[in-house]
Amino acid sequence: MRETRRARVGLSVILFLTGLIFASWAARIPAVKDGLSLGDGGLAAVLMAEHLGSVLGLQVGAMVVPRLGSRATLRVFLPLFSVALIPPALAGGMQSLAVCLVLFGILNSVADVAVNSHGAAVEVRHGQPLFSGLHAMHSVGVIAGAGIGSLAAYAGLGTRPHFAVVALACLAGGAAAARLLFPSTVDMRRRPEPERAPAPRPKRWSAQLTTLGLLAFCCTLAEGSVGDWSSVFLRDELGASPGVAALGFGAFATMMVVGRFTGDRLRQRYGAVPAFRGALLCAAAGLLIGVIGQTPTAGMIGFTLLGAGLSYTLPTVLAAASRLPGQSAATSVARVATIGYLGFSVGPGLIGAAAQVVGLSAALVVPALLLLVTAAAARAVSVADRRVTAPDESVVA
Repeated sequence: MRETRRARVGLSVILFLTGLIFASWAARIPAVKDGLSLGDGGLAAVLMAEHLGSVLGLQVGAMVVPRLGSRATLRVFLPLFSVALIPPALAGGMQSLAVCLVLFGILNSVADVAVNSHGAAVEVRHGQPLFSGLHAMHSVGVIAGAGIGSLAAYAGLGTRPHFAVVALACLAGGAAAARLLFPSTVDMRRRPEPERAPAPRPKRWSAQLTTLGLLAFCCTLAEGSVGDWSSVFLRDELGASPGVAALGFGAFATMMVVGRFTGDRLRQRYGAVPAFRGALLCAAAGLLIGVIGQTPTAGMIGFTLLGAGLSYTLPTVLAAASRLPGQSAATSVARVATIGYLGFSVGPGLIGAAAQVVGLSAALVVPALLLLVTAAAARAVSVADRRVTAPDESVVA
């Protein structure tokens, strides 16, 4: 149990650091854009390069983590991800920035696959749900990174010294945290025993795996849509002041963190399916309240409920993916994430296109309906309650 506690602490620190690194970049995007004199189109192009790198990185992670084990992978790729924060500040133009962000996205996703694979092993050894609380630490890191980035921008600190300090701090913190993790053998693919006939090759994309990916996609689409459009909706559609509009996203982000810290207890008490379905219904109701209410107060209440509901849905889906039989947790998580993370990219654009036709209020009904459909398919996450005596090859091999 002591080893499990150590691994949990180490993984929590690493998730905090990955959130800190990502948010440090995101918070200074305006400064990088202005420094390179990029227009909106140029910025959109380089951000698409980052998304492309993220998708490629998930595939790299699915290959690397089962071979090296998640601890060894993190000891290599977390330092690389930390250092990868610096090149975007040194880029001399749009093309070089795009290359830097492809690399940044790849390294981010490989680390993401590794932490989720290790999180599956920690949760199995602990015997109780932990995924949501672990992901909460990533959200805390995002908030910290955004806050530090805002202070750096306010103080007039350039992106180069800002990114360099964050990278060095994450290098040191990541190296210390990695020492607390389980040995790499906990989720390294095992060689088949010579006397045993090789097992049949599992399907690359089973129906269960694909279903979990689609559930993750619907959750991230709603989260990505609100992340980009909540402040605009409150200000332009509901007439809120700029300060109140900003608070709308703040309420959403805060409840995402609070909900993730409580999500494991809800899953343990009620089971994965009821907790997941209840969260989705809460999120859909919140979004509909904000849209139908048509007042700033209703919008604030709606986005608060939406954040609380969405908070632990993605961690629950990833926990279910890590328990699918027949393949490694890293492979399953990477494949589900490949589908799921597309929602972050597709959602904002989809809402924007729909808003041009039917208006922003009506467009935001789309993710609410998708959340209701997802709630109807909640039984797919029941595998998250599967009891495993670790290390079980179907889960962590």
